[in-house]
Amino acid sequence: MGPARWPVHRGRLERLLQAALSQAPDSLSLTTSGSEKRQVRAVTHSLELTLRMVGAEESRTLNQQFRGKDSPTNVLTFGYEPLPTASADLVLCLPVLIEEAQQQGKDVSIHFLHMALHGALHALGHDHQAEAEALAMEDLERTLLARLGIADPYAAG
Repeated sequence: MGPARWPVHRGRLERLLQAALSQAPDSLSLTTSGSEKRQVRAVTHSLELTLRMVGAEESRTLNQQFRGKDSPTNVLTFGYEPLPTASADLVLCLPVLIEEAQQQGKDVSIHFLHMALHGALHALGHDHQAEAEALAMEDLERTLLARLGIADPYAAG
C-alpha cells in the first residue's frame, strides 16, 4: 500500500488556514513598568504549520502519551510558538476522519478541512475547555468555513 493521499486540494486548505490567521487579535495587550495596559497594533502575524497524516495506532499512541486518552483522535495540535509568529504541528488521523465523516454523513474532504482548521485555531490560542470558549470557537469555525462555502459542521442532520 502506498502513501496516503491528501483528501483536499492544497490551495483550498491554504485559503482556509489563511482565513484562520486573519482572525488573530489585531492588537496585543502590553503591561508597562507602571502597570498600565496599552494596546499595541500588531504589524503582522504568521503561522507555520506542519500537517502530518497518521494511522490509527500512531494517533492512539500520541493521544495516550500527550493527553492520557487511550484511543485514536481526529486531530492533535502541538504548539511551539505563540503569536505573533506561531508555529505548530497538526497530526491528523485519516482513518478516524474517514470514519467520523461517514458516521456524520459528510464528505471526507470537508471534514478534513474542518479538523485542520480546528487544529490551526488551537495553534493560534483558541480552546474549548470551558463552555463559553467552546461556543466561541465553534462560531469562529462556522464563520471561516462559510467563507469557503462549507456548511455549518455542527448543524444536526
